[in-house]
Amino acid sequence: LVLVSLLLIFVMSLGAQVNLVKNPGFEEGNGPIPAPWAKNVWKKTEGVTVVTLETGSAHSGDRCISIDNREENDGRVTQVIQVQPNKKYKLSGWARTENVGNEGAGANISIKDKAVSSSTIKGTQDKWQELSFYVETTTGATNFVFTAGVGGYGRTNTGKAYFDDLEVIEVKSIPPGSAIAYIGETPKRADEEKSNVSGTEKEPAKEADTKPAPKPEKPKETNWLLIIILIVAIVGVIVILIVLFSRKDGDDDDDDSDSSEAETETSENEPAEE
Repeated sequence: LVLVSLLLIFVMSLGAQVNLVKNPGFEEGNGPIPAPWAKNVWKKTEGVTVVTLETGSAHSGDRCISIDNREENDGRVTQVIQVQPNKKYKLSGWARTENVGNEGAGANISIKDKAVSSSTIKGTQDKWQELSFYVETTTGATNFVFTAGVGGYGRTNTGKAYFDDLEVIEVKSIPPGSAIAYIGETPKRADEEKSNVSGTEKEPAKEADTKPAPKPEKPKETNWLLIIILIVAIVGVIVILIVLFSRKDGDDDDDDSDSSEAETETSENEPAEE
């Protein structure tokens, strides 16, 4: 039973997904922006965008982060994510909003200097909603800047958004129709126009529309039932072998005992020498 449990734990650990985002729920560190997160805004005037570490209103845990654009702006928090070339990643997070404008981009997650992003949340949404999109890396890709905020390249906006439980995980395939940002040495695509670089005061051009992802190959699903049956079969074979060896040892002991008794009887029946 112990062996079976250990084998099951090992097999399940093979499929575990690692979140590449550090401090994804803002539970560690102090200050308005706990490390390794950083603030990134288009308009840098003090008070235009306020980032606050919130307590008591999180999606999970005790804390979350809020970004409040008090004037039209592209304001967000960012983190550098280390990745490997020729991989696929899912980016996701949870958000809710207060008085986000209907014009421009609402609360969203994205990658710095890439036009592709998740869907956006506008207006006032008290319930937490999940946002997501995908990244595909190619040769030369080592990292990208993951962002969460209000507004976007060419689509500045006002309002406040809360973010929590941000995540970047590696995946084997990307669902058809998903938004994809490409990182690495690839030709520039229509859906990959370079976004606004922080620090410029010129209003950026309108971003290109997101193109749907190409239909991926059907992922190979893990048949957990087959794996469990295989493990149980292996354990069963081991148990049978142990039982067989135990019986063989017992038979050998019986044979030795019979041989000894026979020798004793023979010696008793032999006549004594004259």
